[in-house]
Amino acid sequence: MKAISKFDYLSKYWFIIASCKELKNKPIQKKLLGLDFVVVKLGSEIKVFPNRCPHRNVPLSNGWVKNNRLVCPYHGWEFDKSGVCANIPGLSECESVPKVLLKNIEVKVIKGLIWCRLTKGDKATEPYIPGHETNNDYNTYFFQSQFDGDIVNVAESFLDPFHTPFVHSGLIRTDKKRSLNKVRPKIIANGIEVEYLKTKPQSGIVSFIDRGVNRDIGRFLNPGIIELEYHSDKCLEFTNTMYLTPTEEGKTSIYFKASIFPRIMPTGFLNFMVGKIFKFALQQDIDTVSMQKKTINDWGRESFVNTKFDVVRGYLDSFYKQNKPFDKELKDFEAYL
Repeated sequence: MKAISKFDYLSKYWFIIASCKELKNKPIQKKLLGLDFVVVKLGSEIKVFPNRCPHRNVPLSNGWVKNNRLVCPYHGWEFDKSGVCANIPGLSECESVPKVLLKNIEVKVIKGLIWCRLTKGDKATEPYIPGHETNNDYNTYFFQSQFDGDIVNVAESFLDPFHTPFVHSGLIRTDKKRSLNKVRPKIIANGIEVEYLKTKPQSGIVSFIDRGVNRDIGRFLNPGIIELEYHSDKCLEFTNTMYLTPTEEGKTSIYFKASIFPRIMPTGFLNFMVGKIFKFALQQDIDTVSMQKKTINDWGRESFVNTKFDVVRGYLDSFYKQNKPFDKELKDFEAYL
């Protein structure tokens, strides 16, 4: 099994391939780094295998589970949790099963999400779990979706606040009610972080749950984790954590967790507001990235003009497209948002 060359350098990293909620009593098919996998629960363990039977290459995700074994839908070959073919229907009792083995993909299940990586990596590539997820003071909401777009453009859409007065006009910001922000970008361990210091409260409907937020942070961590934090003088008021998974070229899955500190507002109303606002804004980003992809494809290639506002793009291009460290100097600046 070999990942397509575009994604070779990402194979050492952990990515989320599915959520546990997606797994019922049947195997499911999932894409990761351009390859096809079957995700299945065998007994108490969740397993990930290449999605083809070694006998006649039929997708195992079309099969079923029997006696804690994955059964191929074509000839009924059965594979145990180690990937070993344990039974071939039709063999006589005196015949042994030939040695056939499915590649066992490395898997970790953390807080309801199924992570896997295709090749061995070092500790720096271990799955990242943000601290607020273990803090019981926060209410956390989870949802997932798909982007019809390259992971670089998807990541940039979340980390770029300058599109919000237009794509999310009236919801997250309003073009006519901009205020001065001090913008402080910096390189951090395994990523990039940009801090936005506000001089006035943010405009838009989201200001109703703003609760004194005066400092935003956008953070990207290799290989595809985005944190958007919103701080007041009192605490981290709410944060969005997005796990991006490149499923295949031009396609990206997102696993989204929104955590909010439940002060002042009734919990029921808070749940309603968080769900409606973030899901609606997410769909706006999905539509925009899809439109962007269509235009790029129509013209045959990307042709971008960058400014100081596009501060994270250079880092994303260095990591995803050039596979090399980002070595350019970052400077503070001011902008109206």
